[in-house]
Amino acid sequence: MSCYWKKEWFDNLDPENPINFDPNFSDPDPNYNCIGWAIDPEIPKNWWPAGPPNYRWPKSLLFDKRPTLENFLKAFSTQGYLPCADGSLEEGYEKVVLYAMTDHFGNPSIKHAARQLPDGKWTSKFGECEDVTHFTVEDINGSLYGQVAQFLKRKRKFA
Repeated sequence: MSCYWKKEWFDNLDPENPINFDPNFSDPDPNYNCIGWAIDPEIPKNWWPAGPPNYRWPKSLLFDKRPTLENFLKAFSTQGYLPCADGSLEEGYEKVVLYAMTDHFGNPSIKHAARQLPDGKWTSKFGECEDVTHFTVEDINGSLYGQVAQFLKRKRKFA
């Protein structure tokens, strides 16, 4: 499988500055998406409210297939995540960030999620492409995934 993302898609990245993205963690893989990578890197899966049958989504939320911020907050809460103020590194906690674009009704529509690494950097998976590391959440703000919509945190599973 070949990867199809390009640094130029990210408005806040300097295409001439290769340090914005670290080398990839993995090969491209269609078996999990950015949401699954953010929720559980040990056993990532495809998570999306209106995904194909092999996609995961909490049964209590299946009646509403919209990728709204509210639905994603509820889905992440089933995995122990709660909203928090920012993406600062916080000892004992895992953090994720949700990115959204405004839909035609003026509501945030989730497009992407990233997870904070223990060193404070962030990791993302772009579609079926590889996992990458970016230095800030703002690195991938822009026309592809929108803007930071919400930070979430949960207690670290492992010390």
